Amino acid sequence: MSDLPPLPPHISAIAAPSLFGILINWMLYGVLVVQAYIYHCNFPADKWSYKTLVYGMLFLETVQTALTGADAYYWFASGFGDIRHLENSYISAFDSPFLSSVIALIVQFFFCHRIWKMEKKFWSFCVLTAAVSLTQAAGGIASGVVGLENNNFAAASRKLGQTVAYIWLLGDALADVMIAGAMIYLLQRARSTDHERTNTILAKWVRLTMETNAVTAAVATFAFVLHVAAPEQSYFICPYSNSLYLTFNNRLSFQTLPMRPAPSSGSSNTAVTKAVKTSQGSFSSAGEASPSYIIGTFEQSVVVDGVELDTLKIHEHSAV
Repeated sequence: MSDLPPLPPHISAIAAPSLFGILINWMLYGVLVVQAYIYHCNFPADKWSYKTLVYGMLFLETVQTALTGADAYYWFASGFGDIRHLENSYISAFDSPFLSSVIALIVQFFFCHRIWKMEKKFWSFCVLTAAVSLTQAAGGIASGVVGLENNNFAAASRKLGQTVAYIWLLGDALADVMIAGAMIYLLQRARSTDHERTNTILAKWVRLTMETNAVTAAVATFAFVLHVAAPEQSYFICPYSNSLYLTFNNRLSFQTLPMRPAPSSGSSNTAVTKAVKTSQGSFSSAGEASPSYIIGTFEQSVVVDGVELDTLKIHEHSAV
């Protein structure tokens, strides 16, 4: 122990960010495993592209979490009491900026596709958001490469400069804010209808969208602020996969959608059947028997007043 350099008085400021970041990352991974199990049990009929995305993200997150565990062992176990280990970035440059930016890119592209599906006229906005996402991914990958080449937080920061890191973190936050704002706007606009039940469904969907997308935007902004305050630290916080899983699993909230009995005049039937459509067309038209309730099993795409609610399938049941 006498060969070890003395510990600086601010050792907690050096060790704490990485330690807490790793702990939070492992906590989020535990949540992700539960989310993956819920998805696996409830949506076995999802199309292969959704399953590839979901399980592919689980694989990437598993790799990243395992690598952060290796970082934690290097810094706080094998290097316990050695400040040189804490100053060495080890493999954190790969599992933090590199993998995090790639995961963010995949999830942001998914939401860009959702926005385009909801409103085809937003294609230019989707292209712009995708370009911002690609830019942040380029910055994150560049940061990871430089970090792996230098194996020292301070040296990598000096060589890289702040510009590339700002491109990564600020671009990440900007893309998230753009996605959250666009989705909330589109869903809120779709609520401007006289159909009370449609508004109720969309109000719940807007709330769930705000809960999922706003979280990633807030975390990305917070990560940028942390980097400005302590540019030589690594925090290991990446909730993008959790947000993606929430988007898929939130469909459980709409599996049973009770309807009030329709008036005999058929006016509510017209409102409902015009508001609820699938990619294969309306289930019924004005003049047919009014449905008493609606049950969604989430197998087909649903459009409610022009807004696609992912993969919700509506079954109509006539009043008995």
